[in-house]
Amino acid sequence: MKKFWIVPYCALGLALSTDMAHAAFWQVVRDTPVRESPAADARMLDTARKGWVVNNMTQGDSGLQWIKVVELQKHIGDGMAYAHLTYNTPGEPVYISAADVVQVADLNGTPLKDEADSAATAVTARGVHVELLPTPQTAELSSNGAVDEAALKTALNTWVQNCNAVLGKYKDMDSNRTAKEVIAWSDHDTFIRSGIDAVENCVSPLLERWMKNRYLKSHATLSADDQKILDILANYGLIPEIAEGSPFLTADLITLRKRVILDPSVAAYTSYVALLDSQPQILFSDGGCRHSVKKMGTWAVQWEQYLKTVPVDSFYFTEGKKRYLEFATYILFSDLPNTPAFPKYNNGKMEDYWMEELKIVTSENPGTETVALITEFLVKVKAGGNKLAPSAKKALLTKLNALPTAN
Repeated sequence: MKKFWIVPYCALGLALSTDMAHAAFWQVVRDTPVRESPAADARMLDTARKGWVVNNMTQGDSGLQWIKVVELQKHIGDGMAYAHLTYNTPGEPVYISAADVVQVADLNGTPLKDEADSAATAVTARGVHVELLPTPQTAELSSNGAVDEAALKTALNTWVQNCNAVLGKYKDMDSNRTAKEVIAWSDHDTFIRSGIDAVENCVSPLLERWMKNRYLKSHATLSADDQKILDILANYGLIPEIAEGSPFLTADLITLRKRVILDPSVAAYTSYVALLDSQPQILFSDGGCRHSVKKMGTWAVQWEQYLKTVPVDSFYFTEGKKRYLEFATYILFSDLPNTPAFPKYNNGKMEDYWMEELKIVTSENPGTETVALITEFLVKVKAGGNKLAPSAKKALLTKLNALPTAN
């Protein structure tokens, strides 16, 4: 989410008294110039984008003509990179038109409940667009016997109806609540499993062929019709996975999340979902982790960097912190039976390969709080002969749960 620290100027250009200070929030409802001074013909320095939320610490005023911007954070590219832009001299303000913002309740853009006009404007400016799944057509499922086409069409119809019931409820929902719910989606709680199972039963021989092709390439091949059906299932938000040696279908949350669109976009939500979708949907199975220590550590650092960009009292921070701890706790203290950090078969000692992968994480992500903690962790483990004393573990867990600290 883009953030400004602002002080509003009244119509006569006089600053409101700082004795009246309290938090007020405004959302940009259309792209608006960032100007050097409070005048329509003043030099344009940048653009405040539709959907950004700005924050000021003085009382709101319906007579505002200009918003005095003291500090600006602007996204400067892909990933989590942010930079401060200061115009002229440090602390010298710039301005955006008050006609291009609407007052909202918080940094998440929640409409004001006690001011009908402002709320109506905010709801108009912050909508939710939903793209429902289409109805399956007989012709598209033609597969030359790769699957039972009639049975698959019936099962897919049920899945689409169930899925659209979930997606459709967001059409009239407040965008702030929508963001919370979509972020919290899970493949087993959000979408009715029976609908997925019905499709899975129709394609179970195909799933067996897929598994053998993926893991035993010399023993099976996928025909063009097999791949066609897998592609169709993917279009309907269903993808194959494997656990405990058996293939199954699961809801593709990445594809389905893209069908719920906040309009205008909210930077904190967009960045959260982009990061979430860049990482595997399934992290653990068969009593262990599916991914290397290096990857899990890198993903922990990415969540730390995301958390640095959102307010600590926002639900984006709360949900992002859960993801961060999932990765960071695993790489340091995993007690999963098949991928433990300190395996019993090694006399409770961390294996060298695990420590080496942690070292790679530290070398590739210097300056992060996660790396500082990993470094301290490795020192204590090495000092203990590749073991971690209970007191040291307790102290490190306390530090981990406090990360990342606020900027």
